[in-house]
Amino acid sequence: MSAFLPYAPLNTPKAFGDQLWIVDGPEIRMDYGPTSIPFPTRMTVVRLADGTLWVHSPIAPDKDLLSAIDRLGPIDLRLTFWPRRARVRRAVAAILSWDCERVVMAHGLPYERDGAAELRRALRWAC
Repeated sequence: MSAFLPYAPLNTPKAFGDQLWIVDGPEIRMDYGPTSIPFPTRMTVVRLADGTLWVHSPIAPDKDLLSAIDRLGPIDLRLTFWPRRARVRRAVAAILSWDCERVVMAHGLPYERDGAAELRRALRWAC
């Protein structure tokens, strides 16, 4: 049993401002020495000036969350990563499930067409 109580509802965009939403995800376990501790996950969605969405720290989406995000606008996915390979693999799987058309990589180079294919190529090291 976990002492962690997630912020309900999970996998649901919650307005946090005019053009800002947070989405609380499931609990994950964070290694801490010989043990692990519960750790909440949270995705942030921001509507940019051009109407596209920036998704930071994506969680693994379900169909309802994908539909809710799609209703907010088209995704302009910008990536952030952390050093743990298993977490990166989960993040890459979540990112690729969005099947985005346009991608701006961390180095700032935009890919205007078939962004998902570019992501798969660029992130093959993590899989």
